[in-house]
Amino acid sequence: MNFKLIIPLLVIIFISLIGYTLQLQPQNQPADIAFEEEEVFVDYTEEIRPFLNSFSEYINTVLIEKNIVGAAYAIVYKGQIITVQPHGLRKVGTEDSVDVHTLFRLASVSKGFGGVLASKLHHQKVLNLDENIISYLPDFKLKRWYNQQTLTLRNVLSQSSGLVAHSFDPWIESGYSNKSIFENFRIANIINRPGKCYSYQNALFCLFDSIAHLQTGYSVQELMRDSVFAPLGMSDASMTFEEFTIGDNYAYPHARSRRGNYYATRLNDRYYSVPTAAGVNASIADMSKWLQALMGYAPDVISDTIINEVCQSYVRTPIPYITRKNWGNIARREYGLGWRIITTKQGMRVIQHGGYVDGYRNEIAFCPERQIGFVFLSNAPHISTSEIVPAFMNSYKEYSDTIPHYLVKTELALQ
Repeated sequence: MNFKLIIPLLVIIFISLIGYTLQLQPQNQPADIAFEEEEVFVDYTEEIRPFLNSFSEYINTVLIEKNIVGAAYAIVYKGQIITVQPHGLRKVGTEDSVDVHTLFRLASVSKGFGGVLASKLHHQKVLNLDENIISYLPDFKLKRWYNQQTLTLRNVLSQSSGLVAHSFDPWIESGYSNKSIFENFRIANIINRPGKCYSYQNALFCLFDSIAHLQTGYSVQELMRDSVFAPLGMSDASMTFEEFTIGDNYAYPHARSRRGNYYATRLNDRYYSVPTAAGVNASIADMSKWLQALMGYAPDVISDTIINEVCQSYVRTPIPYITRKNWGNIARREYGLGWRIITTKQGMRVIQHGGYVDGYRNEIAFCPERQIGFVFLSNAPHISTSEIVPAFMNSYKEYSDTIPHYLVKTELALQ
């Protein structure tokens, strides 16, 4: 064997192995790479399981005992959709069950959508909430010159216009056009200067719709679809009577007879003439996504800046007897941009709105500090439905106050 030939050959092989090993090493990175740990999904349902069981028993008892024809509710907790529950029938006397995609008319719960869209356009500098209405609509006339010249969109959306409450609601009910109502704002009685007192409006609220259309060239229905519904995946939501009835999965309106039995009433298109005040249609699947966004879990669609703006108090409101009775511990009640703000004597702050239009009764509420939200839709109005949101929020506060370690557990899990 010729060792003189073998030794150089071994040297060549050794150098080649070293070069190959170095090629396998990633360039510009240390050998001991620290790989990112896979994000662990935290299911928050078990944190509030006893509360969920108790509330489920309560609401099912209400729905059955009060013979509510059809309903649906959803619960969102810490950004997660915990419960989406349909109940009953779309129409009494049929076998057509409510499901998670059944459409309900939201009535005045629509105003929360209007407030959010207005705030989005404000921050996009498409319009200015603090600009005078007359700057956008020069033909706008009110009975008092001062109110006419100083009324802003922020006043309109926060229900602090100074006009007598519910101005022109009978006109809306009677089917008057927006043009006719706009031309007659000048006859509405005025009780105060803008921003000084609360007075609930529907027709005036939709001055925003006209201004948004004027500034963008798009209808408010198109703006809502493209800026809110579609980005949030609210695939069932719409803002017209035609869209409400285009399919067959919608809840019929119901009324009660003198004997207390529910019967289906005729569909009507009242209040679709004021879209952001009372014209949104949505399913419970849609509304659970809407709740998530309102609680800060869709920041690319609804930023924290927008949420804070619409949930800011602009005017104090009276506390009706029924509200005081249902909440039991209410300290004050205020209005934001399309939202009511309820503060309890224990310091819990709830952002809320109800809605009623012939045959439908709805409620939505969320508590940002406790990251809990609830929405309830029904097609058989009953006075007991106004008790459901206060019962939900008050019982949740009692539950969460007694088990603080759950809140700590979640924070640690996210670290």
